Formats: sequence, structure tokens, C-alpha cells
Amino acid sequence: MLQSNLNHLASNAASIPLNSYISPRNRNDVAVNDPKYISMFNKDNIGVNEASIYNYRGIDCCEKGKFDEGIEHFNTVIALVPKFAGAYYNRGTAYAQKGDFDNAITDYTKAIDLKSDYVAAYINRGNAYDKKGDFDKAIEDHTKAIHLNPDDANVYYNRGIAYADKGDFDAAIGDFTKVIHLNPNDTYAYCNRGTVYSRNDEFDLALEDFNTAIGLDPKFAAAYFQRGIAHDSKGESEKALEDYNTAIKLEPNFAPSYNLRGLYYSAKGEYKQAIKDFSRTIELKEDLSGIGALGFEIVVFAYMAYCVRGMIYHSKGEIDLAITDFTKAIELYPKFAEVYVRRGIELNPKLEEVYVSRGMAYTKKGEFERAIVDYAEAIALKPDDADAYYRRSKVWLHLGQPEKAKADMQTASKIGINSSTALDETLQNYDRAWKALGNL
Repeated sequence: MLQSNLNHLASNAASIPLNSYISPRNRNDVAVNDPKYISMFNKDNIGVNEASIYNYRGIDCCEKGKFDEGIEHFNTVIALVPKFAGAYYNRGTAYAQKGDFDNAITDYTKAIDLKSDYVAAYINRGNAYDKKGDFDKAIEDHTKAIHLNPDDANVYYNRGIAYADKGDFDAAIGDFTKVIHLNPNDTYAYCNRGTVYSRNDEFDLALEDFNTAIGLDPKFAAAYFQRGIAHDSKGESEKALEDYNTAIKLEPNFAPSYNLRGLYYSAKGEYKQAIKDFSRTIELKEDLSGIGALGFEIVVFAYMAYCVRGMIYHSKGEIDLAITDFTKAIELYPKFAEVYVRRGIELNPKLEEVYVSRGMAYTKKGEFERAIVDYAEAIALKPDDADAYYRRSKVWLHLGQPEKAKADMQTASKIGINSSTALDETLQNYDRAWKALGNL
């Protein structure tokens, strides 16, 4: 039996992004270290014992995080026993742990071609499709696994995640409910069903599920974290803080809990503690960014931490620190943006808002040319961003280009400047706004 660690993309705690789901449960049903089993795929028994040794070495490397070395060993197994489905399966799992889902899918597909009833390969291929954002194919694979093994709770669990990622909350709830029916003590199913309820704004039902999960396992950090989000969504910020504190106590290296607690302290004006929590989030990103398939989720929280910490630094007048944080956030954005777009997740703050924030910081420093560049980036990302046009108009004035300033203010006025721009109500009207800018 292949040791199970090879088939987990990451630890459960490290795979729970904000309002998302506990990691899918990958599977392995192949006794790949048994030469007798491998010989089933090679009737001449040529190289079987040697293949078993290399296969074991591959598993050992992957368990130690040496995925490239593991893949090389699996390559040798395949060369020795080309029709051994388990070798493709194991290599596919190594690729998945690296975040290389295309190669993982290719190998799982080959394993299925060689062994058409290979339930574990369908499950893991479905999970790989889910990570790529191809939810329909993920659901198709998990459904096939269910047909092959209808009494296995894990296959419903994985399909539930795929349905949830697709936004089909009713189907997801149905699958997690099926898991609970098959295994009433499955804390992860309660936690994930609660998360679906939370995403569907059914916070009371979500809280019931999180409470049940915590009742079954009082040390279940993920349930406290998700319950904190539900409390926060209901406006119960003090209860949310209590849950984030508990989650941190149970899982001190779980970055998202620090991030959300930092947001709580920021909203309360407790900036020193907020900066401390955001800094911890960033530190953990540096430690965990290499976790492979789920690394982007940790990077998301670091992005948010840099953004909010930068805003706090800006409000405190520490402009250089603010610029450094906004720059870090902008650099991190490409590392996860594509995945979030595929999943239909709206990120806050948006990238254009970060450019505006850095533009404001450059303006305060008197680095007007750099500010112009940042406002242009924001406008390119969001052409109807009145705030960016308005702020750029003021910089044009500093640069002695009143016509450009006037054009930007006209555009901002046509779009409509809202109160979040921190303008006096008179700036809603172009003529009065132009006077306020000193043109007349």
C-alpha cells in the first residue's frame, strides 16, 4: 500500500483559504511496493523487483518533499514496467504536489487507460481539474468514482468541493450531507458544509455546522477560523476575534488567522497590533510559499497583508514603508490572480486600488512622475476609476500641466466622484472642483 502522505497535496490546516474549503482528499488504493502486485502488469516479471525498489524510493522522496527526485524514480519504474498503472498514478501525484496539474492529469489519465476502474486515479484527476478551475471535468471524474464506489464518503466529499468551487451550493450541500450520513463524525464535512452555508449568506446554518465540528473536535483550528468568518459576517466582531485567537493558539503557523485578526485590529484603530499580525502573515508566506499546489492561497493572504499594512503605514505618515508594502503587493498579484479569476473570486483590495494607494504615497513624497505612472496603471485596469483620474489631475497641476489636469478632472466629473474619494461635496460638480484645484 502506498503510504498515504504521498497523496495529500498539503496539510489540512495550510489549505483553507478565506471562505474556501478544506483540501480535497486524494486517494491511493495500489499496493505498489509489492513485487507480486507489480508483476500483474508485467507477466514476464522482467525488472519487477527492481521496479519495486525504485517505486519505494520515489514514495520516500515525495514524503520528504523532494518531488523532482521522486519523479525521476517513478520514471525508472515506468521504463521497467511500462504498463504498471500505479507508477503513472504515483508520478501524477508527485506532479500535483508540485502544482504541475497538467502533467498530473496526463499521468492520471494514463493510469486510467491502463486500469479503467482505478477509483483513486479518477479522484485525484478530479482534484487536479478542480485546482485548474475546470470544475465540470472535476465533477465528471468524481461522479465516475462514485459510480465505481458509491459507499465511499470521500468521493462525495471531493465532488462537494468541486460543486462548491463552481458555485453550485445546493449540490455541494447535498454531497457534504451525504458524507455526514455515511460518516456522522466527519468534522471536515461539517466544516465544509458550514463554509458553503456561509458563502450562501446562511450564517446561522453555518454556525450550527461549525459548532458541531468543534464539538466533535475541540482542537479543530479550521472550524474556529471559519466560524470566526461567519461571526464577522453577522457583525459579531468580538466573537470573531475570539475564534481567530483560538485558531491561532491551535495552529500558530496558519497565516489566514493572523490576517483576519489584523483586519479586526485595523478596523478598531489598533494599528500597532494590526501591523504585528500582518507582519506575521507575511513572515509565514515566506516560510510556506513553497508548499506547492496550495502556495498561491498563502500568497493571497500575504498580498492582503501588504495592502492593509501599507495603508496603515500611509495613515501614520510612514510613506517609505507604505510604498514598500504596496510594491510587494503588486509583485505578488500575478502569482495568484489567474487562479482567482478562474474561480470567480473577487479580491479586495483590487489591484487598481493598490496602484492608486501607491500613487498617493508617491504624491505625498513629491515623486510626481512615479505617481502619474501608478494612476495610469490603475486607469488601464479600471477605465471608469474616477478616483484615479481625480488624483492624477492634482499631480498634473504639480507638474505644471493644467490642460491635462483639466481633462482628468472632466473625466472624473463625468464618471462621478463618490464620497470614498474623501472630497468635499463641492467637488461633485466640475466647476467648483476646478476652483478647488486652484485653476481659477
